[in-house]
Amino acid sequence: MDDLTLFNDQPDKDQPEYHLSDPTPLAGKVKGVFSKKQILILFDLLTRSAQQDKLDLSKPNKYDPLADLFHAITGKSHSSWMEELKDYKHKDLYEFHTEGQRKQLIAILTNMAELFRKAGFRAIAALADKKILDLERHRNSDE
Repeated sequence: MDDLTLFNDQPDKDQPEYHLSDPTPLAGKVKGVFSKKQILILFDLLTRSAQQDKLDLSKPNKYDPLADLFHAITGKSHSSWMEELKDYKHKDLYEFHTEGQRKQLIAILTNMAELFRKAGFRAIAALADKKILDLERHRNSDE
């Protein structure tokens, strides 16, 4: 047998065995896991709460290191992060064009605020709440 073994026929008793009943990858967002947009919102809120520089997605020279960081945090591919970041080069992270998109942003922020609040990150939850109020005021100003 070669010194280089690609797999072990005899499982290690200390290591759990994993069996996939269906090898097809899951489609869609996994419940309880932030989407890419939610990760971007998280970092926007974090930078605001820590008096850091704003998350400026209009500067493509920052995309590569940001994609590396977000890949390390989420496990989602570097290239998919690059695509997501490029989507925000000329638009705001909280931009919406329809009432449905505005409601979706409010739902995203509400869910994130609740998670932050429960985890004890009240300053971040308060920033998310402020964004929600801004989005709600926008609806009221249109009426």
